[in-house]
Amino acid sequence: MGSRRLRVGRSQPRIYCKRLIGLPGEQLRFEEGNLYVDNQPVTPPAVLAGRLHASLTDAGPEARYRDGETISLAGDEYFFIGDNVEASKDSRFDGPSRRGAILGVVDVLYWPLGRARIFR
Repeated sequence: MGSRRLRVGRSQPRIYCKRLIGLPGEQLRFEEGNLYVDNQPVTPPAVLAGRLHASLTDAGPEARYRDGETISLAGDEYFFIGDNVEASKDSRFDGPSRRGAILGVVDVLYWPLGRARIFR
């Protein structure tokens, strides 16, 4: 039996692993490095604390949102952000994702080894 390789090219969408921060019907706001969901402050994990902004400082015109702007999610929209927030291309740039675009949930973090853990 031969092996098959999955090639991600121009005709196939890329698969990303991002952190879910907004659910359908919620309102999000980035302000001074913090995230507010439905006008309530969210306590982020340490890796994101104080680093949450609607756009990158050098992103220019491609950023869809700005700090202080309210982002309203529709009934089938989810908002994602990458842990490398200063460089991550995520919902702040591509807009919210629909439920059908979500492939799964991360169960295990295995790298870096010092932070390895099982989520569920």
